Amino acid sequence: MTRRIRNFSFIPLIFIVLLSVFSTETYAQSKSNKGKEFWLNFMAHIDGTGAGMSLYITSDSNTTGTVSVPGQSWSTSFSVIANSLTVVNVPVASTYIGCSNCITNKAVRVVSDDDVVVYAHHYEGNKSDATLVLPTRTLGKEYYAMARQESTSNFGQVGKSVFTVMAVKDSTVVRITPATTINGGGSSNRAAGTPFEITLDQGEVYQGIAQGTSSSDDVTGTHIEVIDTGATADCRTVAVFSGSTYTRVGGCTTGFGVNSADNLFEQMFPTNSWGKRFVLVPALGRGSDNFRFMGSVDNTQLIIFRTTGSPQIEYVDEGEFVEVQNESTVRYAIATHPVMVAQFQKTAKCDGGGNNIGDPSMTILNPLEQTLKDITLYSSRFYDIDNHYINVVIPAAGASSFRIDGNSVTFSPVPRNAQYSYARLSVTAGNHRLTANQGFIATAYGEGQYESYGYAAGANVKDLTAVAQVANSKKTDEISGCLGSEVEFTGSAEYAVVKWEWDFGDGNTDTVQSPKHTYQDTGLYTAKLYTYKPTFDGCSDYDSSFV
Repeated sequence: MTRRIRNFSFIPLIFIVLLSVFSTETYAQSKSNKGKEFWLNFMAHIDGTGAGMSLYITSDSNTTGTVSVPGQSWSTSFSVIANSLTVVNVPVASTYIGCSNCITNKAVRVVSDDDVVVYAHHYEGNKSDATLVLPTRTLGKEYYAMARQESTSNFGQVGKSVFTVMAVKDSTVVRITPATTINGGGSSNRAAGTPFEITLDQGEVYQGIAQGTSSSDDVTGTHIEVIDTGATADCRTVAVFSGSTYTRVGGCTTGFGVNSADNLFEQMFPTNSWGKRFVLVPALGRGSDNFRFMGSVDNTQLIIFRTTGSPQIEYVDEGEFVEVQNESTVRYAIATHPVMVAQFQKTAKCDGGGNNIGDPSMTILNPLEQTLKDITLYSSRFYDIDNHYINVVIPAAGASSFRIDGNSVTFSPVPRNAQYSYARLSVTAGNHRLTANQGFIATAYGEGQYESYGYAAGANVKDLTAVAQVANSKKTDEISGCLGSEVEFTGSAEYAVVKWEWDFGDGNTDTVQSPKHTYQDTGLYTAKLYTYKPTFDGCSDYDSSFV
């Protein structure tokens, strides 16, 4: 307990907002996208081994490290100067995975002495996409794939919907339930809806590619879960990437321009980090974007507010999605259960007006529950990218504190939710640092002629399975109460809690879901909630949330 004594008889109590999942290894660590260890892999690409693979590594401090492909006995060292960028080109022969229903040892590992931020870029000419890479400590046990259906190229090649699963510990058992038939790769195909299990060792990657017998084949909704229980449980987690080797977005078949397409490449976020509140901000420089909402619980209600009039109401089941198409306005959306939301830039031809700028890209959006106060990002000039942008969403009370490279920004209120503000910024290629005194969300993207990329500029990957809140805070920009007044705590969890435990930070406790507590002294307190699970998940018997 930290206490700060003041000489006032009536003064607010201040609570620190923290949120984490307790496990034996990571409960005290940050959950941001900065880290010292990363595991990743590249996927299939329509141009095969002709596509290049690069890592962009940046940091806000001087540091050194190593990039390796342990299963291929390749490695190289790197150094980063603070607030600059280091590009590491990884050998295609050691990292490219073209097979389906196969396990390879082509995972890439990044290790650094100090915290770095890592982006991965998979490219060939004007067919490229990039992803933010999540540190090992943020990986989870359950995922759903978000991707896109197949498309035929202008040269007769067929782009395929694809996903990969990669282990960071030996003997990781993974159960996969494909949303569409997976090409067997010389063996029997994996039927849609039929679960199967694989075992991966550290650095091994399973890749599944849609069979491709129909233009609607899409691995979106494929369920991936780690089976890690019993005496051999070791808190095993995996990384999941998904997208497409080549796809169009927008569905246009007539009109002016080239019916271009692109590969999609994005790392998925574990289900325990999904949220319920989002702001949809279409890309600058385009006419409109598409947004997909995927459910984690059956009969999840989505309320997607329009600028005026009644909201759009949708329902989505577990592993299924609904898509908002051709959206040109900023919209606020809430869900009754956690969802994953992806933003798709469309094929240039489908964007209207004979547009030849931009092309398909996929970005997983962070919910408003997952914010950061300091993000270092890289706006890539590769390849054929002419225009660079950053979208930012921040609480209105923190907008005046926001800085990009030390400069202030003009924000606009989010329609139908003036508690939040947004900005769409045109920036130069290179490194940018974003800071504010309140947490914010940012996405980075770039556009060129028939080319684009997009990724989450930074990410917080806190476990939101259990959440502690104060229902009657006296301030909007910090959690506070008044001496002598009851503080109303609320607890929630995405499962049937066996036992609730509260520690209010002043020596008092409670065992109800949503207690009330009166503090007897002024100061700074951390209240802790522990929610005990029905079954052991391989990491711990409980989740925790601090407020």
